[in-house]
Amino acid sequence: MKKVFKKKYSSSSDKNDFFNKVYEVTKLILYGKVSTYGELAEADRSVGKVALALAIIHHLCISNNVPFKLLADLFDKMGEWLIIEFIPKNDPMVKKLLLHRKDIFEDYSVEIFEKEFLKYFSIIEYKKVSGTGRIIYLMKKN
Repeated sequence: MKKVFKKKYSSSSDKNDFFNKVYEVTKLILYGKVSTYGELAEADRSVGKVALALAIIHHLCISNNVPFKLLADLFDKMGEWLIIEFIPKNDPMVKKLLLHRKDIFEDYSVEIFEKEFLKYFSIIEYKKVSGTGRIIYLMKKN
């Protein structure tokens, strides 16, 4: 079983440490070297150093019925590092997406999200967004 380091943050210095690490990873993105998800999905190999997926997972899973298993596989092809946000079902935006459709998304949970992404990545650290149930993860490819 692979070793996973998860760290909760309680003080502002801890939070700054997390964001400094995220900033250092984002500096790996070369100027002018940004690709769309579609371009990356069609690529045969990893095309970059960092994938950034903020406020998108809930749209892909709930609006487009894409399971975490497929998303983890897609992000595995995007680069060595992944900065990704998980947005839980009790979030107002997810509730809005589910307003006019039946909730058939039994596998949409943080546990399943982590299980599927841990097949490809190690969680270096994560940060719960204050005042929400959202979580931002810093992951590195296994």
